[in-house]
Amino acid sequence: MAKVRIIPAKKIITNNRNNPHSTKRRVAGYARVSTDSDEQFTSYEAQIEYYTEFIKSRPDWEFIKVYTDEGVSGTSTNRREGFKQMINDALLGEIDLIVTKSVSRFARNTVDSLTTIRMLKEKNVECYFEKENIWTFDGKGELLITIMSSIAQEESRSISENTTWGKRKQAKDGKVSVPYSNFLGYDKGPDGNMVVNEEQAELVRLIYALFLQGKSPNGIAEILTEKNIPSPGRGKQWVSSCIKSILQNEKYIGDALLQKSFTVDFLTHKQKVNEGEVPQYYVEDHHEPIVSKEMFALVQNEMKRRDGMPGRRNRRRMLSGRILCAQCGSWFGEKKWHPNSKYQKVVWQCNGKYDKAHSQCTSGNLIEQDVQRMFVVAVNRLLKDSSSILETQKLVYDTVFDTAGLERERTALIADMSVTAELMERMSSGQPSSRSNGYTHTQEYQALQIRYEQAEKRKEELDNTIQDKVAKKALATSFFDNLKKQNSQVVRFDEDLWSGLVDHLKVHSPNDVRFIFRDGSEIKVDLSEEEKKRPPLTEKQMTEISSLRRDGMSYAKIGEKLNLPRGQVRSFCLSRTSGNEAAVQEDGEHVLCKTCGKELEHTPGFRKKIFCSDGCRQDWWNRYAKFKAGEGRATNKVTCQNCGETFVTYGTNRKYCSRKCYSEHRGQEGDSRD
Repeated sequence: MAKVRIIPAKKIITNNRNNPHSTKRRVAGYARVSTDSDEQFTSYEAQIEYYTEFIKSRPDWEFIKVYTDEGVSGTSTNRREGFKQMINDALLGEIDLIVTKSVSRFARNTVDSLTTIRMLKEKNVECYFEKENIWTFDGKGELLITIMSSIAQEESRSISENTTWGKRKQAKDGKVSVPYSNFLGYDKGPDGNMVVNEEQAELVRLIYALFLQGKSPNGIAEILTEKNIPSPGRGKQWVSSCIKSILQNEKYIGDALLQKSFTVDFLTHKQKVNEGEVPQYYVEDHHEPIVSKEMFALVQNEMKRRDGMPGRRNRRRMLSGRILCAQCGSWFGEKKWHPNSKYQKVVWQCNGKYDKAHSQCTSGNLIEQDVQRMFVVAVNRLLKDSSSILETQKLVYDTVFDTAGLERERTALIADMSVTAELMERMSSGQPSSRSNGYTHTQEYQALQIRYEQAEKRKEELDNTIQDKVAKKALATSFFDNLKKQNSQVVRFDEDLWSGLVDHLKVHSPNDVRFIFRDGSEIKVDLSEEEKKRPPLTEKQMTEISSLRRDGMSYAKIGEKLNLPRGQVRSFCLSRTSGNEAAVQEDGEHVLCKTCGKELEHTPGFRKKIFCSDGCRQDWWNRYAKFKAGEGRATNKVTCQNCGETFVTYGTNRKYCSRKCYSEHRGQEGDSRD
């Protein structure tokens, strides 16, 4: 028989850090309440005070601290920062014992309770639950904790169900709950109802107005951030999602849609957007509105329209998302020619022009100043017919935008759907139907289901049609109001007028641009034809152009300053003064020498003289580069093609340093008519 020898256990000497049974244990308390109510706050304070005194009263315990979580549910550890810090400190060996009121205070989730307790036991950290008198190092501790945690979890489920039922009952009764601390535009009144905060309401109206003026949610967010206006959460930074939420929230028209989301799991508190899983309730005229229902419908319609337009980018500039290519259907975008240089030029060009699918697009490009001039032309044409347009306003309102018949049909459909749903519910519960008509139970139920679905589809169509009519009415109202305010012809471009009247432009070609106004009217503008109709420049205008051009101002800037087309300014400068100075007179008979100012006689049928002699011409040529260089204009060093000397010139067109070199190289003495 084999001999068995006993090896006695060694006595392991441990320090206080790892031995839970040492003479003095390091003890921490844990307190938690699940809401921020005054009653629970009192309980919260009482728990902290109680466990501080309770731990300190034991001579064999060393008080560490009381960890706390206020206003946090115990069904999950995710948001319990105090609890997570306590467990982390315990695992690091800073705590030997955790004392708490009950298992439900520790956790209402069975899995969380057992997992945490087992993890602590591995590090020789014990837990004591005072109410149940459970010590986790006790052999029966884990079994009791499993039972008590399961009870706590079931209690939490019951509380969640009761809370959910209460919220749904409130929704059914039309009681609206609003998170006032993060909700822009309303405060909680003395009676608990929503009261308009006028200062915040103005900000809401501004957001709606900016959107209807063509700004994107992202662009509006940037504007509000730049103005240092605090966000609803009292932050400095606005984001586009916040702007979209404000633009889509029905509470700003005095209504409220209840149960937009619901809780999926009472343990995780996960929320899901309600897509028909639970009933929703729409409360009309619940409180004072901030924006009109027409404006709200207009915004929803505009958002839907923008979302359905591919290639329409965020509208941050006046023309963004406003110019449509009539040839390929793409939107125009901003392009920079010669970027990062002094010759940079901004144009608007079809975004799809260089795609393979739209390679035949010949819509050309537009300059913003040209669009502004065309707008002035289009609006003035519109104003000529404004009286007849305004006369038809009432007729349009009474016919095109009338929704009374649609509203009646919608009300009848809702009533029919309610009756059908009740019949289907009765049949589902096994009750016989009084409308069997010889059909089987299944056939009748299917017929009711088809009837309900058809009615629901028709109701959705009516809702969209009504919303569309309301939006278009608001759009037309805005258009007519802006038209009434404009009592005289438009002289200069006005961005507010642009935003209020124009919906978009359609570009068929550079000479065929059509303005689509908000009332649906369309006006074609051909800029080349309009320029032909313009009266000739007056003597004063020519003098001003000459002066501004000598100051180095560009054609576009001169046109903007004098309210003249850039092309007209440029044509005048190039045809009369080689792009530099203007002749003072334009009577077809006399002009002045560009060098000495002497009056020149002009022979009909010949090119106009601009110098009185070859000496004046040569003198002007020789000092032209220095004159321009002194203004900081672009100059270049060029080698004369006749004598080979290097000279400085403005631009790159000159090839000769003087008229003499030019004549010698060409083998002639110049044009005698000069």
